[in-house]
Amino acid sequence: MQLLGNYTRNKGLKTSIVVGVVGYPNVGKSSVINSLKHSKACSVGAIPGVTKSMQMVQLDKHIQLLDSPVMVLASSDGLDPCQVALKNAIRVESLPDPISPVEGLIQRASKKQLMLQYRLPDFKTTEEFLQVLAKRFGYLKKGGIPDVDKSARQILKHWNSGRIKYYTEPPEAPLVHVSAEIVKEMANEFRLEDLMETEDKIFTALPVVPTMDTMEIQPLVTETQHTASSLNCESKSAKEEEEDDGNDQEGKGEEREESYSKAVTRSLTSTAHEEKLLEKIKKKVERERARKKFLDPLEPGNQRLNMVRRVHMKKLARKAKKDKKRTERAAVQLADTLADTL
Repeated sequence: MQLLGNYTRNKGLKTSIVVGVVGYPNVGKSSVINSLKHSKACSVGAIPGVTKSMQMVQLDKHIQLLDSPVMVLASSDGLDPCQVALKNAIRVESLPDPISPVEGLIQRASKKQLMLQYRLPDFKTTEEFLQVLAKRFGYLKKGGIPDVDKSARQILKHWNSGRIKYYTEPPEAPLVHVSAEIVKEMANEFRLEDLMETEDKIFTALPVVPTMDTMEIQPLVTETQHTASSLNCESKSAKEEEEDDGNDQEGKGEEREESYSKAVTRSLTSTAHEEKLLEKIKKKVERERARKKFLDPLEPGNQRLNMVRRVHMKKLARKAKKDKKRTERAAVQLADTLADTL
């Protein structure tokens, strides 16, 4: 808002400017417009394809925002199905193979954070992870066989809806050298210094989220992007000895480093709590296994799950019946005692 307003005032425009918002499906295009408008001007949802057509939103008398529907600028042959699913570019129900995206998610995510998220014991493979979740969610086929496809789709829904919280490190932008005249001209129109100050204030006021609630996800990159990033890193290391030409930029960099170090210090305090919680989960799982003492339904060929459950429910019913009788006898004795006293 501040940048666009400064642009219209410095250019002396008599008409309003049109700003288009484009991007991948379900990345928050309509949510950004609603935040700027301070009202629900566009429909939003956790599934792709909510915005069906172009719509114009009048932000103020100088700015108009154009909300666009889904846009994927790539050929179908060059798309990785795993990346498409994790980017929520297509609906989870239409995925032919939901297990591969979950496997890619486990490779990029932290196993420890997933165990804390779903309170699971340690697992080694994606198949074992999905089988344990299927048992936890109650997704069982005929004969007590875990439905791994259904549990995989449920994990993808949690990923797309934000139940699995995550973050990624921003990519390193290459150094771009521009002349002094161009920088001065852009500063007059956009007031980049004011924007950086406002951004620092917003980031300083943000609350610190414990590390146990979020997990770090490696960015989705292709082989070409990986090669380009490695070349950028080599060129950047060759230019590391160049001097910075602005004391103001150094001051802002030091302030950001201080705020980042404080956030890291606060986040490290929650690491001990995560370790304790993980140990409690492991102990609870071990106690539950030792108490039940029946066959694990995840073993192939096991068809006795329903029978074991019926036996367990009968034991619970007998225990409840005994407790009820014991309570009735205690109530009768108490009534007799009160009657004798009166």
